[in-house]
Amino acid sequence: MIAVMRRALEIAKAWPGGGLGDPVIPPHLARAHGHEAGSEPSDELLEDMARHYALTVYHETSTCRIGEVVDPRLRVHGIEALRVADASVMPNVVSGNTNAATIMIGEKAAEMIATDHGVHLHEMVG
Repeated sequence: MIAVMRRALEIAKAWPGGGLGDPVIPPHLARAHGHEAGSEPSDELLEDMARHYALTVYHETSTCRIGEVVDPRLRVHGIEALRVADASVMPNVVSGNTNAATIMIGEKAAEMIATDHGVHLHEMVG
């Protein structure tokens, strides 16, 4: 992360027309790291900034992909009686909001679990 931030600072400094100016360092982090405006931020300061301010606007997905971590019935490889039924099983993130796809995964998981235990959902749910 520090290397990426350093590269972004280099690009900003080399931007056509004289650069994009100095990075904006939150005052409390500048004080904590003894950073003076216009000076090069330390690795420790950049790390602290990443820890406090790095985030994504995307919903995390695909960390337990079907085929890699779970099988097509959402059972975790090598662990008996454990399934994963959320956005993490998506092989790739969907192009739209993940909410509907995640609901579908949960509903399909419920159906598969019911089937595995001889429960007929159409009889229970109607």
